[in-house]
Amino acid sequence: MLKFVASRNRGADIVICGDFNINILQENEISKDFCNLMLSYNLHYNFNKPTRITAGTQTCIDNIFTNFKVNEAEIINSDLSDHTAQVIKISAKLNDMGKGKRAHIIKRRLTAKNIAIFKSKLEGETWDSLYESDMSEPDVNLKYKSFLNTVQYHFQNSFPLRRVQVGKHNKGWVTRGIRISSARKRELHEQSKGSVDPLFLEYVHKYKSIFKKCVQAAKLRHNSDYIRHANNKMKATWDVVKKETGKVLKTGPMIEEIKIDNKFIKNPEDIAKEFNKFFKDTKSRLQVNSNVEEAEKFLNMQPKPDCTFHSFAPVSHMDVIKIISSFKEKNSSGWDEIPISVVKTCSGQLAKPLAYLINLSFKASIFPDLLKLSLIRPVHKKDCKKMIQNYRPISLLPSFSKVFEIVVHLQLIYSFEYLIYFNQ
Repeated sequence: MLKFVASRNRGADIVICGDFNINILQENEISKDFCNLMLSYNLHYNFNKPTRITAGTQTCIDNIFTNFKVNEAEIINSDLSDHTAQVIKISAKLNDMGKGKRAHIIKRRLTAKNIAIFKSKLEGETWDSLYESDMSEPDVNLKYKSFLNTVQYHFQNSFPLRRVQVGKHNKGWVTRGIRISSARKRELHEQSKGSVDPLFLEYVHKYKSIFKKCVQAAKLRHNSDYIRHANNKMKATWDVVKKETGKVLKTGPMIEEIKIDNKFIKNPEDIAKEFNKFFKDTKSRLQVNSNVEEAEKFLNMQPKPDCTFHSFAPVSHMDVIKIISSFKEKNSSGWDEIPISVVKTCSGQLAKPLAYLINLSFKASIFPDLLKLSLIRPVHKKDCKKMIQNYRPISLLPSFSKVFEIVVHLQLIYSFEYLIYFNQ
């Protein structure tokens, strides 16, 4: 293994750490051969003090070997095991480590206070620019743009962009009492290392056992409350399962770099361009033979249906509220940044202008162009994250697009049921 590492990393800094189960504090043939073997590859140990302490022994069987000089080496006692933790501090150039990683991200916080502010601003909106028109046939696209501009104006003012730290997760089940008990457990663990008193050792063992049961009970209570208060209990259950089994996706940068033609691309804009190009060329890669002109010709030859947008029944604001209330509580959003969870909370304030726009869309037989736009995000599927072919695209549509789609869906179902009933 040492030969392989040294040959593949010529001139590089090497760190090898582990429990080698060879006590270098004890001078014998085994420890000498081990140290000489590591020295033959220019690897030096950084610890020559006990790293495993029991009531009867003190050995240095855990170590960190490096082929360079470290800034600092420290041993940290832990109550997790009778082995200590070894820590080394090294110097590293910022352009070699952590490049592209950010400790913070910019996002809008969907707090209850901000949602209440947004709701209040919508309640005071008159929608004059939406309802007033100089034309006998109002332009659907212009009307929807006016509506969206108003909603986005209030949304961006109510939910200002904030710097949010990522990677720092607060464990909700950790109470003040658990922290105090944990500190006491570590203190008892340190004392037990040098003690041979059976009564004291038995006390420490019982204390650790009780503490473990308290932690399990606190986790169980926290997870039960999380599932009980969740709107989607099945999803919440799986969230708990993934978290407890260590399968939760870590928050961090989306994609740091990708490999294209044996070259690594790190600029975010260039990465986005490559993904757009890759997803657009999906048809050619799959060798799908599609003729758009032939498809349009075939559709034009078909008889025109009696059911058109003009025949759809007008939609009331109560219909819109009912549809929005059926949506799942999600914070995902399309390019307009407005999540369905906020739309659902403010359905009473948005229902009337939405009903007006939907009816206007039916009358003009036009689906607003802005609702056809989607936000495409690459999602990693498998294997290496630097290979572009290991990603698939997902399309995030605007929340208001879903309202339009469901209204049309319900109208089509009603129309088909009507036609089937009278043609039986």
